[in-house]
Amino acid sequence: KFVFVNSRLSIDIKRFDCHHKFITADFRKMLKADTYPDLKIHFVSLDEFHEAGIVKGLVDIELAGRRRRMEIDYKCLHIGGSQLRLQGDKRFKFSDFQLEPPKKIGGLIRINEEIDIHFNLFFRKLIQT
Repeated sequence: KFVFVNSRLSIDIKRFDCHHKFITADFRKMLKADTYPDLKIHFVSLDEFHEAGIVKGLVDIELAGRRRRMEIDYKCLHIGGSQLRLQGDKRFKFSDFQLEPPKKIGGLIRINEEIDIHFNLFFRKLIQT
């Protein structure tokens, strides 16, 4: 098993764009962007992996001041030499973080309750054993 140390990704919520000024403003308000300006992903661990197949990993996702631990299934791809790429996807709901997506015009326009995160992690062997 591999354990990550200080491996965190922060994404500025103010860079999220719903392609509609008012919906984007409501979306950022829902995510409490003024208080919690970043979506944070903490990479926790990876199970032992091989050059092919699926490897399970744990991440902590922090959104609007709430943190949830989630399991990610990564597809392991050998991309040449001593390099590996792990591709993973995770779908979660805003309600997992006790958030309710904003609505407009009495609920006719609303932001999707689900959000997808796509991961691509790249590894390369540093020391030959």
